[in-house]
Amino acid sequence: MLAPMIQHNQVIPHLSSKISTLWPNATLAAASNLSDGPLILVAEDDAIMRRLLTLILERDHFRVVAVTNGAEAVAVFAHYDFDLVLMDIMMPIMDGFNACASIRRASSVPIVLISAFSSIDVKAKAKRSGASHFLNKPCHPKELKKQLHAWLPKAVQHCEES
Repeated sequence: MLAPMIQHNQVIPHLSSKISTLWPNATLAAASNLSDGPLILVAEDDAIMRRLLTLILERDHFRVVAVTNGAEAVAVFAHYDFDLVLMDIMMPIMDGFNACASIRRASSVPIVLISAFSSIDVKAKAKRSGASHFLNKPCHPKELKKQLHAWLPKAVQHCEES
């Protein structure tokens, strides 16, 4: 099933045209005036939460690629230069811990794991998998923006200046 937010545009036509063919559940949502804005990979299986995260990030002038599970996140990550990964832990096919560990082996990109489960064990496992940070769900937009400032200071500053 295709996620409901595919918005093909002229900003990054190569990415836009390839992503829906290679990963049918992945979505690209990017405003046409943000060709040089930071690119965020969102991995979230819940359609409403995925859309909400995308809207929050777009409002703050980020380009977003959204996928529905960890396996798609790993596959999409291998083909594009993301500035940050925002990933749920509990997803089908491949969970966020395994996807995080796989991405971490290939890159030092900031990875923020999010989950409704916030026990000490879950947070410790997130850290062991290579996560840069852990956020509890539901995540207030101000907390998300605070984390973006922490992990992408130059990218966030650029977005605020435009």
